[in-house]
Amino acid sequence: MTRRAAFFSPFFMLFCGLTVVTCSGSDETDDGGAPPPWADQLDVKQVAATTVGALDIFSSTMLDVSWSGSSSSVDHYEITLIDPFTSKSTTTTAASTDTSSRLTGLKAGTTYQVAIAACADPDCTSSEPGAAADEGTTSEEYWQLRGSGNSYEQAEQIVADGQVLSYVLQYPAGDSDAETNLKLYFAERPMAQDSGAVAVATNTVDKALPGASFSPWATATGGLRRACDLMHSDGCDSNTLIISAAQAVPLCSPEKVRLFFEASDFADPDLSTRIYYLDSHDGWEGLDFNPNAAKVECGGDASVDYSPGGDCEPIVAIGLEGDSVAGETGLRQARQFKIGFPKRDSWCWDQAIGSFMVITGASTPAGVNDGLFYAVWDGSAWKVEMESDGSTPRVLHKSSHGPVLVHLGASRYKLYYEDRAAGNSRGPGGSGKPLRMVYADGAGSGDQTAVDFDDWENTDHGREVHFLWPDGSLVDAEAESGLGDHFIWVPADDLSTQIMHHNLGGMDSADWKAASYGLGISVLLNP
Repeated sequence: MTRRAAFFSPFFMLFCGLTVVTCSGSDETDDGGAPPPWADQLDVKQVAATTVGALDIFSSTMLDVSWSGSSSSVDHYEITLIDPFTSKSTTTTAASTDTSSRLTGLKAGTTYQVAIAACADPDCTSSEPGAAADEGTTSEEYWQLRGSGNSYEQAEQIVADGQVLSYVLQYPAGDSDAETNLKLYFAERPMAQDSGAVAVATNTVDKALPGASFSPWATATGGLRRACDLMHSDGCDSNTLIISAAQAVPLCSPEKVRLFFEASDFADPDLSTRIYYLDSHDGWEGLDFNPNAAKVECGGDASVDYSPGGDCEPIVAIGLEGDSVAGETGLRQARQFKIGFPKRDSWCWDQAIGSFMVITGASTPAGVNDGLFYAVWDGSAWKVEMESDGSTPRVLHKSSHGPVLVHLGASRYKLYYEDRAAGNSRGPGGSGKPLRMVYADGAGSGDQTAVDFDDWENTDHGREVHFLWPDGSLVDAEAESGLGDHFIWVPADDLSTQIMHHNLGGMDSADWKAASYGLGISVLLNP
């Protein structure tokens, strides 16, 4: 790649403090000049991942670095790269005999500055910097729908009556080391009368071949029934809930599943949405949330089950400003959300202080009507992050919704969101609501094991996420707006395979004004 940094670059300044040969005045040549820099021939290139149709798609997380060996005595090489968004530097090592290295675990869609030094001792107290820094750019992510053709109708559905707002729970398969059991919590079609608010399906994947088969999913008995259906003439009783998106979180101790969900109280004339939860009464099975032994699910008698004192009275996790319970939030709506905890360390949540929740909501005073907010678990309750005035919630992004979180290891995460600021998708020629993504690293500040609000990149740096139809053609911006309500899971805890669930059309796409064709599936092509 073309070199951008000259000999007296910031990278030379960085390494100069570590070197004796090129920085010490005593090592000047006979004519009083400094010795020439090491001609490292440093080169940074993208790593080809796959070819789909006419597209050559490169890795979103890897770069290849090559160089010419130093003529000096070398113990090892140190390769340093600078993140342009955080200015944070990271260093990897290569053996003295190496002239190339593959950098992994990088951020997608990011241009890194890369420099190299030849270290003369194990601690690199004496080193020779390379002549110049080079740069390399990782690809943005490309996801491909499963199925055939280039339309919603031809895409694969993973459950027959599934639609949106899904969540996959992976849990150990008994004593089996070969398989992982899955439970899929999803919303059944909301246009159907008496439709299920949160249904459950099961599946099993082979750890040796993760992602080789994503279906069929078998529908299980349990979950939550919709308290009422506004779409039909039967209406809603005054003490009922309109339940929607959910996230099933297995607790390490006690062993049970905590089902978080958004719901509107029909008794509220504004149909304001809050975030609630119920705990399972069948341990990690996570199917039965009704303590009444005679009932398998909640919502059979909606006006009773969810009402105060009812069998399935939910607990408020995120309330609205002024509520008597969990109401110090500065929010007037709280809906689609995701909870972040280190899934790659443990499949269950230990309720550690510093776990976080990204929330779609609206704030009071008015100003943010559809944005992303942040809450942190303090060991007993969720606390919405506030500005210094103590009454205004801090906002990650002012015009977006539908957060999705992927744990990358340690305290690193990526956050996906549907960017409403990109344009209005509801009408001919609309620019859609593209999916974008940013990163956080808890090692950046404060508690190194937790992710604070300020650890997140500014969403001005949001990378675009691309989609391909099953036939390999690109999904355009308007069609992409019909792939909303995303969720991503990682089979067998291997980031080389990442699976996304999403709608297949629906009212958000100006080109398809009808209910979604179902719950579709895409696979990340260039991890």
